[in-house]
Amino acid sequence: MTLEPISSVASALQNDKVLNNKNSNNKNIFDDILKKSTDEVNKSLNLANEQMENIIQGSDEDFHKYLINAQKTEISLQLTMQVRNKVVDAYEEIMRMQV
Repeated sequence: MTLEPISSVASALQNDKVLNNKNSNNKNIFDDILKKSTDEVNKSLNLANEQMENIIQGSDEDFHKYLINAQKTEISLQLTMQVRNKVVDAYEEIMRMQV
């Protein structure tokens, strides 16, 4: 039976801290990307609603522009929901893994 010196344990702990720091940075990057994309979808939804109100009130007559933006918004929302579903599926798959 061999005993490891304390210095190797300390270096292993430092390596673990470095890995945790990298993971937290990656988490922050992922959070930023996710927040930015949801903000963009939200802005797109608000713009489409605003254009619809303008058309109903008669202040904006560019109906084609509204239809194009509404379609873009719908596609953006569908993409966001698919990404969300994939993330949830991946999380559930990880939770089913046996350690």
